[in-house]
Amino acid sequence: MMNRYETTGLVIITGGVVELEEAQARPRMHMLKKLDDKQFEVVQTIQFKKGEVFGFDGKLKNLLVKLSNHEKPAKQKKATKPAE
Repeated sequence: MMNRYETTGLVIITGGVVELEEAQARPRMHMLKKLDDKQFEVVQTIQFKKGEVFGFDGKLKNLLVKLSNHEKPAKQKKATKPAE
């Protein structure tokens, strides 16, 4: 069974088998080899933009994660007992 993913940014796939809807596969057909109705072998690097959902049967590695928060976490205050 394929793992399903939704992208949160640009994702680049260099190999493996992907499961795509027809609208997703059509513009990428020159980079894919059709295996069945919705499954394709990646023969050239393909990209997915933010928000796309696809199935993937392969290893996810070398993905770049962008971090936007560079602040140090604030010091936590000690918890006080409530007044009785």
